[in-house]
Formats: sequence, structure tokens, C-alpha cells
Amino acid sequence: MGIILLLVIVLISTSCSSPDQVKSNSVGQPHNQEELRQIENQWKEALLNQDTNVLKQILADDVVITTSNGVIESKSEFEADIKSDARKYQSLAFEDVKVSIYGNTAVVTGRAIVSDRSFGQESNHPGRFTRVYVKEQDQWKMVASQSTEISTQ
Repeated sequence: MGIILLLVIVLISTSCSSPDQVKSNSVGQPHNQEELRQIENQWKEALLNQDTNVLKQILADDVVITTSNGVIESKSEFEADIKSDARKYQSLAFEDVKVSIYGNTAVVTGRAIVSDRSFGQESNHPGRFTRVYVKEQDQWKMVASQSTEISTQ
């Protein structure tokens, strides 16, 4: 519920900007969309390689990460899990990725095929994800991420 509230607040705050501001921000959208797709690829590679340095660059300090099993983690908690092997990704593929930009806010959605070991449990599953980015000081930062496992039954 909290993540939905955060998304609503972010979308409302960007929609309340002046029409001139939105218009000027939309000019660079193809470039911004490609930049966000590259960040998503860096995110995937950082997870696979347990590269917390790259994660630190992508994640906002106050990011809220909701995992596919409903656990909410802060930046430091998520990075610690990745670094400690508590969560280890064996393979990760993104499909059907869509990038929508609203001024200095972007929403990235897609499908993920995940093979991982989380807290001792092996898992292979498809899922869906939604990530929210905000562009500040000419840099996109992930402020929210939510993953949902797709049932295969």
C-alpha cells in the first residue's frame, strides 16, 4: 500500500508542474528512454555480479524496494543482502520493458525471468516489476522498486 501511495505522490507532483516545464522536459524523451534502458541493464548486471558499487550509483538513498515475497528493504538492507550472498542471482532476463517519462519522473515496467537463491531457498520463476526513477542533477535515481512473482500453477 505504501508503494502505491509513493507512486501516486510522485505522479501528482510531476503532473502539477507548468505546461511549459513538461513540454521542455519531453523534448529529450527518446534519449532519456534509452538512458533508462541502459540503467536497467546496469541494474541487472550489478545484481548478477553482486556489484554493490553500481547499485549505490543507481539507488536513491531513500529508495524503497519491495521484493517479490513482500519484504520491504532500504538501500542499505538490499545492498547488504546482495553483498552477503543472502540473495544471489544465477540468471536474470528482462522482457517487455516499457519506459514512460513524466517530466523528471520515469516509470519502468516489465517482465523478469529469475533464477536465484534467496536466504537458502532456490527459486526459478517469472515475475513482473515496476520501478520509479527521478532525475535530479542530471542523473536518474531509482526511488522505488516492486517485484511480483507470477504464479506458474
